[in-house]
Order: sequence, then structure tokens, then C-alpha cells
Amino acid sequence: MLRIGEFASLTGISIHMLRNYDKIGLLSPARIELSNGYRFYEAAQILQARQIQILKDLGFGLSDISAMLRCSDEERKTKIQTKITERKRERANIDRQIHQMELAAEQLGHFGDIVFSIRIARLPAHRAISLRRSIGSFEEEGMLWGELDRECTRLGILNTDQLDSYAITHGIDLENKRFDTEVQRTIPVSTTGSTALKYADVPAMEVAAATIKGAYRRISDISGYVYMYLENTEYEIGGAPIRRYVLSPKDGCPERDYITEYLFPLKKRQKTA
Repeated sequence: MLRIGEFASLTGISIHMLRNYDKIGLLSPARIELSNGYRFYEAAQILQARQIQILKDLGFGLSDISAMLRCSDEERKTKIQTKITERKRERANIDRQIHQMELAAEQLGHFGDIVFSIRIARLPAHRAISLRRSIGSFEEEGMLWGELDRECTRLGILNTDQLDSYAITHGIDLENKRFDTEVQRTIPVSTTGSTALKYADVPAMEVAAATIKGAYRRISDISGYVYMYLENTEYEIGGAPIRRYVLSPKDGCPERDYITEYLFPLKKRQKTA
């Protein structure tokens, strides 16, 4: 029989950890002297100690190890395959993070604060009232907002904290210099009432979200960086970007203080054969 100190020296497991293993029923002494509490292990238990150490090195937790020591070889094989799948998923996430860090380091000088503002997020489903028109310049978008707000006021839904503001440029006719633009206000789901405008139930969607401070003309920089950001992910851009206005001209702030969140709808990238 081996005293706990000897067993600790032979296995490389500290006395403190051996006591913990005994406490949780993972590896208990073969005998404990009632008179003095001395713990003794059998030499054959060294093999069990080695198995515990190896499984710990493979990333298994103590509860998993306890179960595996009681499993058949076939069951252990299944648990190991499951752990391999988990590790591969973790490695993929680490590879993605490394790619994004390398991209940020490489593009920081060109894109500035944009590289730290992008994330994958989920835009929740919502109900909206919208107005879509062809306009001659981005400045005319303010006229659309005025018309939309007047209708919201008539319906009694403008002064509510549930409203949020979105704008989408669906298309640009460069030859005629026209912009197919839609503006939206989120509204309570229960909202009803006759209106010449459109009610829309917008489904939840995955988006690449970028929050930017300053002029709206930075959208070209944002789009370019979002494409690069998504290269090493499972997503690609699946629709026209949505602008969510946090601070805008209606808040009376200067252009340099505008806060705009650009939301790029995403779709799963098609896997190539």
C-alpha cells in the first residue's frame, strides 16, 4: 500500500487534488485508517490516476471523466468524438477571431474606427409604417420623413418610445440620378388605422451591424470593410443596407455628431462543391 504522499509523488497529482478527487468520488483511497485518518492507495490505482490525467489533458471536466471511467470502450469513443467536434468548432471560432484581428490591424489606418464597430447581430422582428418614393438626392429624404411623421401624428403613434427610424436605399438610377428610397418608423404591433402609407411586418434577420459617428457619406467605406469582414464567416450580404438613425438632423446636432447604425442583411453563404 502507498501512503498519500508516495502516491502523489508517483502520479504527479498533488495531495490537495487527491483529497478533492476523493471528495467527489473520482478516485478514493483503498483504505483510510480510522485512528489517524491516514490514506493509503494501491499500486493498481496508479493506472486510474494516469487515465484521469490524460482525460484532463484532452479537455474533459471532472464530471465527464467520472462518467467515462465507468463507460465501455464504445461509449468512451462516442464521448471522444463529441469532444473532437466541440474542439473543431472552437478552433473555427478562434480562426475567425484571428482573421478579424489581422484584418483590423491591417485596415486600421485606412478605415479608422470602422474596424471596431462591426458585429454580427440579430435584428428582431417588428411592425413598421413605411413610405417609399423615388427621390432626386439624399437630401430629399428629409421630405419623406416629414410626410411619414405627419401621417404617424394623424394616427396618434408618433409620440411613443417604441418608435425607431430606418431608411433603405433599394436602388440607384445613375443615368437619371434617382434614388429608390424607403423610410420606416417602427410601430406597436397592435397599431391599426386607415392610411395611404404601407404597414409592414418585418421578419427577424441576421445583420452585420456597424455604428458610425459622422457624415452619411462614409457608407462607401463601411460597405467595403463589411465585405472584407465577412470573407471568413459563414455569411454574405443578402440585401440593401438599412440605416438606423440614432442621432440625426432632427436632433439638431451638427453633422460631425451624427450617430448612424448601418445594418447589412445577411444570408448563409452557399457552400461550394
